[in-house]
Amino acid sequence: MALPYASSLTFGMAESNFVPRATSHVILDLDGTLLNTDAITNEVLKVFIMRYGKEWDSRKAHRIVGRTPAEAAAIIVEDYELSCTLEEFISQITPMFFDQWCNIKPLPGSNRLIKHLTSHGIPMALASNSPKSNIEEKISFHEGWKEAFSVIVGGDEVNMGKPSPEIFVEAAKRLNVDPSTCLVVEDSLPGVTAGKEAGMLVVAVPSIPKQGGLYNSADEVINSLLDLHLEKWGLPPFDDWVEDTLPIEPCYIGGPVVKGFGRGSKILGIPTANLPAENFSSVLSEHTSGVYFGWAGLSSQGIFKMVMSIGWNPYFDNAEKTVEPWLLHDFGEDFYGEELRLAIVGYIRPEANFPTLESLIARIHEDGRIAERALDLPIYAGYKDSPYLKISCNEVITGRPV
Repeated sequence: MALPYASSLTFGMAESNFVPRATSHVILDLDGTLLNTDAITNEVLKVFIMRYGKEWDSRKAHRIVGRTPAEAAAIIVEDYELSCTLEEFISQITPMFFDQWCNIKPLPGSNRLIKHLTSHGIPMALASNSPKSNIEEKISFHEGWKEAFSVIVGGDEVNMGKPSPEIFVEAAKRLNVDPSTCLVVEDSLPGVTAGKEAGMLVVAVPSIPKQGGLYNSADEVINSLLDLHLEKWGLPPFDDWVEDTLPIEPCYIGGPVVKGFGRGSKILGIPTANLPAENFSSVLSEHTSGVYFGWAGLSSQGIFKMVMSIGWNPYFDNAEKTVEPWLLHDFGEDFYGEELRLAIVGYIRPEANFPTLESLIARIHEDGRIAERALDLPIYAGYKDSPYLKISCNEVITGRPV
């Protein structure tokens, strides 16, 4: 029917420069690492730029990632040739951001990471280029976050923000530890540079799609916080993986099945069911790319196990992020136009690269086998009885990231 879900797995992250060394403290960036600030930023800037008769281009968002507020403002004013001074820009747009901070959602894995480190008594610090008062306001909307961090360092508390190492050095000083014992988790290139120059180990979680190859200086590059393996860094490992799967807070999406690219069955022999992207734009924004699984309900045929991708399908050079489920059942015919509802309940792995088409196909089927087994476990099996899967409904229901 449609483009195979696993084609999105062909995008690999940068090679790891991992150097075994135990750490004892963790320093986290905030915007783009723990919080999905990019979604709010794009919406605010889109509205603001329109006031000047301009159109916001989200493809240029990478130019302001990791910058201080003043640096980001200067770039926008110059790039869009706005008829306002830097000071006017900041004074006008700041209240617009303030109004949206309560709507910024945690990125997948953020709550899980903070709760895990807190429960194991691992000291944590926040180090962000944002002013400290802004940091404290943003985290106040997320239960337990403020209490979890023993140190918070804002960009207004140092002479130079990232990529200068000063903010991380200051965080280590306030933690009363040597910088070499700290693990930094960052989404931006300036942040990675700052962490490495501070003498720390750095895990990069790029917030800009398809840019993992630019993060070569990081000790490791991962797809999302769901893929962070703390034991590599001498820290307590997560204990919530179940038979090669990670339970997540369920997410429910649905819509009529539409025709895709027509390459699924022809190339890989694995038909998938495409859904109209406009039905779940929030899901695409809130969920990291990767392989997930759960239950699928077809309005006239019943409920089936499924495995799916959320990603860009770089194997076929797709320009847009898509959701593509593979229902683990042999259907005798296509079901275009039929209402399909999905309950996404678990995560298997990030996007990956494959040297051959045969190895890609083999991994697709392995993902299917993992999902088949996992969905028989009590932790996942109960979702098959979700009322959402059993009714015809065009409304998209979304859950919060873990």
